[in-house]
Amino acid sequence: MKFLAVCSPRDESLRDRFFEIVPDEVEALRRLKSASILLEAWSPGGPGAVLIIEAPSDSTAHDIVAELPLAVAGLIEVDVTPCTILASKGFAGRSEIVATLRLCVGAHSTCPMR
Repeated sequence: MKFLAVCSPRDESLRDRFFEIVPDEVEALRRLKSASILLEAWSPGGPGAVLIIEAPSDSTAHDIVAELPLAVAGLIEVDVTPCTILASKGFAGRSEIVATLRLCVGAHSTCPMR
């Protein structure tokens, strides 16, 4: 199962400490990539990351990101969301996908994709 993990810095005043740990974070991400757990990693253009990870369950996905060096140091918050492919939900085309995504934005609990 795929999960979206959005990693955000907790406190801008800890920026120096954040950058001290970045080399360890990069190495941890390389290990996850080698193990085919980390599928993609994206930068939001500053401190933080957007990760796509593969894990068998929600709890495993949370455990994986909780073990990242920046998370262990308490320097990032990580929001983990399970992902399912839209095509598996029976969507016929782009307009249906866009309409469903609009329903889901800001209304997570009523999202028809859950």
